[in-house]
Amino acid sequence: LGVNAYAFIVTNNGYVLVHPDLRPVFQGILKPSYNSVDMTDVELMDDGQGPHNFSRKLLEFREKLVQGNITSSISLPMKQHFDNMKRVMRGTRFYYYKPIVDSPFTLVVSLPDHYGRFQVDAVVETHLLKSSKGKLNFFEGKSWKVHPDWFYCKYRMDTEETQSFSSPEDEIEHFFAKTQSAGWNWPTRYQHDIQSNASAASKSDKPGSKNKPYYCDRTLFLSLVFDAKVTSWFNKNVSAASAEDKGNEFKQRFGLTLVFLATRSGLTRWQDFPYSSTRDEGASNLHFKDIHNKAIDEVWYKRAVEQNYEDPERFVYSVPFNSGILGSEVLDRNETLVTAANAIFVENGDKKAPAAVVGFQFQHSALHNLFINITHSCPTTIGGNCKPTQTCGSDSFECYVLDSNAYIILSENKEHTGYFFGEVRGYVMEQLVAENVYRRVHIYDYQGVCFISENQGSSRSNSLKNPLHYLSW
Repeated sequence: LGVNAYAFIVTNNGYVLVHPDLRPVFQGILKPSYNSVDMTDVELMDDGQGPHNFSRKLLEFREKLVQGNITSSISLPMKQHFDNMKRVMRGTRFYYYKPIVDSPFTLVVSLPDHYGRFQVDAVVETHLLKSSKGKLNFFEGKSWKVHPDWFYCKYRMDTEETQSFSSPEDEIEHFFAKTQSAGWNWPTRYQHDIQSNASAASKSDKPGSKNKPYYCDRTLFLSLVFDAKVTSWFNKNVSAASAEDKGNEFKQRFGLTLVFLATRSGLTRWQDFPYSSTRDEGASNLHFKDIHNKAIDEVWYKRAVEQNYEDPERFVYSVPFNSGILGSEVLDRNETLVTAANAIFVENGDKKAPAAVVGFQFQHSALHNLFINITHSCPTTIGGNCKPTQTCGSDSFECYVLDSNAYIILSENKEHTGYFFGEVRGYVMEQLVAENVYRRVHIYDYQGVCFISENQGSSRSNSLKNPLHYLSW
């Protein structure tokens, strides 16, 4: 469906059967109301209303889904949260819905405005690939991943040809080679051999009717091959630079550790740069490939596409939340990395569709040093009118760099890194809201629960409650 898009299913009672924000488990415990989450509890309208004060338009939309006999569409101003409700995305969303035949369910597809209604249509027909050296391979090396939760091609479990693979990447390489073989065709869905009657069984015995031992999403797989082909240059050692290369100065100045590229088909490539000599080699941080291998489902991908649609030159920066809690010593060992991302769009006239996101990671300590050097000195552009007391080095000023959701990227005090600015300087945050630099957005978690202790005789037990149960309105 594309970045920031999703689908969900609603029952004839208005409950969600499937939804990306359906959270049935809390701390390993199945919630008491896991199967009765209403669609109005997960589709949050951006209308400024209080809890459970649902918009008439949203309720009318719900009613049409409950009826289960209408195929139509609607657009609504909505809020979408991510990063455990630490960030929110606001904007118009388009909903396309249709009843599922012979069921009490309705399928809904939700797309963001503008870029959500267009997709890049680019594939490579693998059977047309030719090379004098035999089969082509655009998946060389080990510095690439595919989305671990997506289905590209798989063997059926009820066949003797079933194979197991050590990773999704091994599976992709196997099927990529197989698609270039003679006699390959594309079974598009999983088909069962079980037949309910003799006539159906006799039909299955006819030549050519036998099911293939594998099944594929042809469009997704060929889109992946296209992306792998056009990004194959990324396998080259871009980290190698000559002494005259200006990029080498940039790498050293910012402590560049990694560059990456992620595409709309779920492909992620990266290249490591040599770590700074001051980096703690014993650091236990997970590598980029272990925590950022979901391409369009990564938060930095979503934020980059959303912000770069209007401002293509902007880079979206982020640091781990509350990373300053580890203390300045950890930050000084270069264990905290800044992630910068920028989205690439394909344009055709007035239409734009996101194709990929590129970015890099670099040491927070290097950026902090640059921040101090700039903010603690007088700009040369204003001549001799600047005094040291007018810079961030003065006790009269505190300087910060905040991201688009008011989380601290840089502060003179490194221990503020990754914190919400309102936690550090609440009054100043209130002023930023009052002056429309930021906007306060309320998100109500209708699936939120908490433990409430209840006395039962001499014993105490914990009950799982919905916190809104204790609100009155």
